[in-house]
Amino acid sequence: MAGITGPDANDPWKTTRDYVLGKKRAEEALGFLTSAGACIANAMTFPDAAQGTIDLTTPFLADWTSISLFAPGGEASTCDFVSSSRGAVKPRETYQDLALALSALVGHDEGAAKAPVTVSATNGADTSDDIAKHLLGQAQDAGVAAAIAIPLIANGRVQGSLVALRVAARRQPDFGDAALLLLSDVSSRLAGAAELFALRERDAVVR
Repeated sequence: MAGITGPDANDPWKTTRDYVLGKKRAEEALGFLTSAGACIANAMTFPDAAQGTIDLTTPFLADWTSISLFAPGGEASTCDFVSSSRGAVKPRETYQDLALALSALVGHDEGAAKAPVTVSATNGADTSDDIAKHLLGQAQDAGVAAAIAIPLIANGRVQGSLVALRVAARRQPDFGDAALLLLSDVSSRLAGAAELFALRERDAVVR
């Protein structure tokens, strides 16, 4: 019988381990999305939906998470819905300016990205040089290794943003593709919830 050849020849259990780990991660991701979906669906108000969702997001995907909604004038409101995962994470005020700066980049203006914006201590920032330098400086001052801002878009309009931060002490400080997909999924659900609750409030006023 032919033996194992190639890069895994000295580690015949690597394929099995990778399969088990991959399956475990997939199950954890599905559990996270299921819980987040239930939290949003069962919430009585948008703040309840937001707080419950970021309590799940932190620490599963990030060390600190915030949600900002844009006021009618277009500016991001103060990050009212914040959760942190462990005592090593600094107080909310340490990250708030960075979160609001990232939120502004995915804002409702015509020139806004309407796409995720990332900042990484290792990979830089995917925005203009001047803004990148400023954001990287803010991140480094706050001890942040990676940050990502995802717009909450419903009916083609940016409602606000979800900002997630990872600190340098995290085993995987950068956000990978899987984390981006999960955060984007949750952001889409939250955007729909924000739109729905806003419609309910307008209907209540009319009545």
